[in-house]
Amino acid sequence: MFFNNIFNMLSKYLHKDSDYITVTIILPKEVILRTQLICNYISEEEDCYFDLNSFLLLLYLDFIKDCIEKYDPKKVLQRLTYNYLDKKPLIITNGYEKYQLNSTSSYYEYNINFEKTEASKGELILDELHELFHCHISFNTLIEQLWVSFIYRYKTGENKKAFAYLRRILKENIT
Repeated sequence: MFFNNIFNMLSKYLHKDSDYITVTIILPKEVILRTQLICNYISEEEDCYFDLNSFLLLLYLDFIKDCIEKYDPKKVLQRLTYNYLDKKPLIITNGYEKYQLNSTSSYYEYNINFEKTEASKGELILDELHELFHCHISFNTLIEQLWVSFIYRYKTGENKKAFAYLRRILKENIT
């Protein structure tokens, strides 16, 4: 099947070598679990190998393409600095008593390898944002934000066509 070539195409990005950098990101476990479910679903539906690394790489490549084709640094900055993970406590009140529930999300560390030439494209975008807005964003934060924003938009219903979107960018990046 067409999607069986995914593994071959993406695996070249994921092998450890001196031409690769390891990016460590820390995310809420719920985000990782939801993403694993999405990846498993796509693997079964398309009868191909699709894992978290494939997912992240596709989001990243689509981000780079979008930044090049639709030049809007202010929008990129907003996207990369938006706080999707609201850690404020939830306050429930009946008018007389208040109950405060603190976030109990557990976090998980995830490592992914990027080819240095691919990572340099993201670094150029981040360097441009620093020059324009004097805001430093690390490459790790870039990857975290791409991942969390996708899942957040999916959870809130903004990204109802998440699977179609992933399939579309998958096809675009294979051909």
